[in-house]
Amino acid sequence: MSCSPGSLVPDGRHRCLTAITVSCGRGEDRRRALFPFPSHGALAFHRNTECPWSNDLPFIVGDVQACAVYAPLHASKRVLGELLTPQEAAALVVAHLPDNCGPV
Repeated sequence: MSCSPGSLVPDGRHRCLTAITVSCGRGEDRRRALFPFPSHGALAFHRNTECPWSNDLPFIVGDVQACAVYAPLHASKRVLGELLTPQEAAALVVAHLPDNCGPV
């Protein structure tokens, strides 16, 4: 998937990471059940769709060339993966979802 001019945010940086990671999750029911929340160059996943956000799941930071996956703030190991493709990052998020993870 390539970025199009329509995927630019006002500051001019490409932000089609969201489209790539959400689209590659179409076959992954565990991640599809979550609410994707793009903000400030990160793609977080939440169990709920309104404040206060759950903030207890891994999240992705990066762009279409390289991504990092971070654990939630309370986790002892914060960096789960670096220099990943968006698809690899999305798979790593799924691999680190807790059991019975889904909407609340």
